[in-house]
Amino acid sequence: MKVMLTTDGNPAAIHAISVAITELNMHQAQVLLVSVLEPGLHVGGNLNADADLQEGLELLAKAGIRATPELLRGDYVDCILAKAEAYDPDVIVMGSSHTSRWARALMGSVSAEVTRRSRHPVLVVPYKPDGHKS
Repeated sequence: MKVMLTTDGNPAAIHAISVAITELNMHQAQVLLVSVLEPGLHVGGNLNADADLQEGLELLAKAGIRATPELLRGDYVDCILAKAEAYDPDVIVMGSSHTSRWARALMGSVSAEVTRRSRHPVLVVPYKPDGHKS
């Protein structure tokens, strides 16, 4: 099995990695952990992509899972899709945080766009912070 995990270090991404650890049998899998640095993004963005990869690797290592890290540069969606085409995973695992309709309309949803455009199965793990009302 080949698994591609994505992280940007936010709680939703870390939660998705944790769910993948418990729900997918990744001990014998080839695991690729990717983070994307989008240099042109001035608001938000993944400014600590290297540290985010390290955090994900440590979480996986604690569970006895070895992964190959890769830092991608460019547009989030395009980079994730291009890497998936090259890596050919059995599943792409992504987190999705609870955002308002306004935020989704303004910024879009990386996980929704990857799911829509990918030819590979995408497991989107929802994340809602404790106490957040839907």
